[in-house]
Amino acid sequence: MSELLPCPFCEGESKLAALRSIDDLRIAERYYIVCLDCGAQTAMLATIAAAIAAWNCRIEPDGQLVGIVLTDREENES
Repeated sequence: MSELLPCPFCEGESKLAALRSIDDLRIAERYYIVCLDCGAQTAMLATIAAAIAAWNCRIEPDGQLVGIVLTDREENES
């Protein structure tokens, strides 16, 4: 698993979180990253890798995208 970067807003500590739901005998898990200091978080995503990639992706002041962006195929393989 990739290391989580600090919060892009406050530089606070970030943590992986999961939400599990049971519906019609199906268990679905969604993952997200949340800042423990300011509460910023990603959307709920289908894989841990997708949540980490979303959190670690940054846009620099010059407009350059920095970080890992997963393709649909990579996201589904994780």
